[in-house]
Amino acid sequence: MVALGVVLSLMQMVEPARAMGLLEHVLFVPAAAHVNGTGGTTWRSDVVLHNPGGGEASVELVYLKSGEDNSSPAAHPMTVPPGSSVRLADVMRFTGQVSLASGTLDEAELLQPPPVQRAAIERTRGRIDVSQHRVDDACVHLQRAIGLGLRNGDRRFLCETYIDLAAALSQRGEPASAAAELAEGIDVITLGEGLEVDATIDELWFLGFRLAALYLQAGELIAAERVATTSLRHAEHCSAAQGRGRLYALLAEIAEKQGRTREALTHRARAIDELRHLGDRRSTAELLIENARTTRELGPHKSGSETAASARQIACELANEIGWRDGARLAASQ
Repeated sequence: MVALGVVLSLMQMVEPARAMGLLEHVLFVPAAAHVNGTGGTTWRSDVVLHNPGGGEASVELVYLKSGEDNSSPAAHPMTVPPGSSVRLADVMRFTGQVSLASGTLDEAELLQPPPVQRAAIERTRGRIDVSQHRVDDACVHLQRAIGLGLRNGDRRFLCETYIDLAAALSQRGEPASAAAELAEGIDVITLGEGLEVDATIDELWFLGFRLAALYLQAGELIAAERVATTSLRHAEHCSAAQGRGRLYALLAEIAEKQGRTREALTHRARAIDELRHLGDRRSTAELLIENARTTRELGPHKSGSETAASARQIACELANEIGWRDGARLAASQ
């Protein structure tokens, strides 16, 4: 087998100063193949997306088939965690080439890979199963991946895989089991010390964010606030701006559910500052719309009305900048 490797660094695809998933360039891989060659060889193009940055990178993958029009190709959005890579099988999974992705994993297993690679193969199989709505099979593969990851001691891998498993369990209609897996993941990865103590794995804030969101969904507001608060402290220790933004937004939602409206406004204002600084205009606009709604519901007050009007105007401008027409209409209606 001959593998032609292509590594695309996502730092080339985002503004280096932000490195948080804002596309700056469109990169083309001019040719890719998975065919038999002469002399019994197999030619395969391997693509690796690598994100060396400190935050999640958002990319869109487009597969342009040879000999076809390709004037309106389907775009497949995905995220690559900070300091992580997404390899060929994942790329093909996102572009809809599921059978080819599975075949690539089959080939890799024939080579009797070491445990680290076996764990990655199991996780990718689980992700493929989720995309194909085979949730029971996905849970089996992801649990195997976690078992292998525990032996390998790769805590970043475990963090990502526990998140995948929780998502699969939620899709299966088992949010309580998903929350239990995330709680177990935090204990396992931090060796029981908790999110506030262990700041060595940046992605841990996201594990806590998902757990807090599940608690909120279940109406367990005290548990949701406790986990979100400790996750926020972890994000602050790691200087994870995206984590701070998303967790402040979540704490705003929790506070509002508890009737602490002014506290919700404060949390949401902090989330807006963080996400606007990162250039996340869609999330910023959504939060501004929420703040305008909440301020209006507090009742007539001159300063509150001015704040709501300002939030509506900025949200409308941001929505128009990114072509979010529904958002612009929603902002104008607040």
